[in-house]
Amino acid sequence: MKRGPGIRGLYLFLFCFLLFFDQAVKIYLSNFPQGSTVVTISPGFLTITTLINPGIAFGMLSDYPALILWANVVITAYLVLYFVILFKKERLRFPFTLIAAGALSNLIDRFIYGGVFDYIDFDFFPTFN
Repeated sequence: MKRGPGIRGLYLFLFCFLLFFDQAVKIYLSNFPQGSTVVTISPGFLTITTLINPGIAFGMLSDYPALILWANVVITAYLVLYFVILFKKERLRFPFTLIAAGALSNLIDRFIYGGVFDYIDFDFFPTFN
């Protein structure tokens, strides 16, 4: 007898929760001016800073927003379809759920903000989300 939503339902819940949480954080942080430090968690180590990244990793290719947007749409569609339809390899479910939720959240950012909303700022590493 089948009970509850099953493993697929749990991962779908995790996917939706992560997507909602990430977007909620970004909506809250969008009330602060871009480039501002919202809170310092550990001085000289970790701060929450608002930044819109129009490019891909670390701002690369930021002069090609249309190319990045379409590539992001195609890759995210593939990831989400793979997540929903071909969800078979048990050992990859958790990391793939994290990747798919992040990819969709970043795609939403590109439509809303014109780039990915980054906010985690380690002083020794570029700002990311």
